[in-house]
Amino acid sequence: MFVDKLNEEAKELIFNPIVPYPEQMPAVWDIQPKKDEQGNTTFLLKGQQVGGEFKDLMVARYDKQKEQWVWEGIPEIPKEEVMQIEGLETRWNPQTKRWEYFDPKDGLVAGWWNSEQKRFELNSQLTVLRARWKGLYEKATKERLEELDKQEKPEKIPIPLDFAACGEGEMVPLFGGGVLIGYRLGFRRIPIGTKIYSPLAGKLDVFVSVGQDPNDRIFTMEVQGKNVGFNLENQYLQPNQRGFLEKKEVKAGDQIGLIVSGEPLAPIPKIEDCQCAIALFTTRDRLYLAFCDLAQTSQGKFLTF
Repeated sequence: MFVDKLNEEAKELIFNPIVPYPEQMPAVWDIQPKKDEQGNTTFLLKGQQVGGEFKDLMVARYDKQKEQWVWEGIPEIPKEEVMQIEGLETRWNPQTKRWEYFDPKDGLVAGWWNSEQKRFELNSQLTVLRARWKGLYEKATKERLEELDKQEKPEKIPIPLDFAACGEGEMVPLFGGGVLIGYRLGFRRIPIGTKIYSPLAGKLDVFVSVGQDPNDRIFTMEVQGKNVGFNLENQYLQPNQRGFLEKKEVKAGDQIGLIVSGEPLAPIPKIEDCQCAIALFTTRDRLYLAFCDLAQTSQGKFLTF
């Protein structure tokens, strides 16, 4: 088979016009030219089954990066059954036999589609959540916030800001030592002015320390819930930015923080280039919070404010 252009509108010839046959061919087969969603030429290989009927087996597509034709297996799960997520693209993995979600900018696999439970499953090896995966985040409802106010110990909490509105913002897991050892989630490249909300109800405690400049005041907010607390290591707050700190008792969804700078929160060890960090705690000397501690919907989307 010979193809010199991928579609009728293409002005340039492709580097490798020869379409090879797959390494393994059925005894009785048929190959038909098809058009994909972009109008590019592909080839569908059909093989005859025991009963005499023909079944779709493989599709040949031109890989522009490799500059060659590549045969791919036909997905066992129709793409129409897979939830689409804004900011991520999907592709069929013939080895794992599942649809994967990946970032089109760098190919990072964010997770995959659980066809049995009909939900997104996060890649357990993932070391970053990106705000540009907008479809992966859903705002918590009023009913959900009321549940957080009643729970003795919330097992999962929403992301405490409107993450989908944070452009190129990222959330990364951190491990810190020192006085408060444990796991945190850090935020970087978050737009200045982004509000941070409490993911649970309780008593608001504010701790103030002096920065490198004696005039700087570093504010750390803690919400003491019934059996668990929430810790927010924030940035410097000017006097006119501290109004929300006057509250003594807060509900889930009340503002307790503010992104005031694009610079890293340098005084906190192990925060790297993050603007702020959050964590849960059950004792004052141990923090914990990872991606698996974030609340998700039945479809696997992360709840936000």
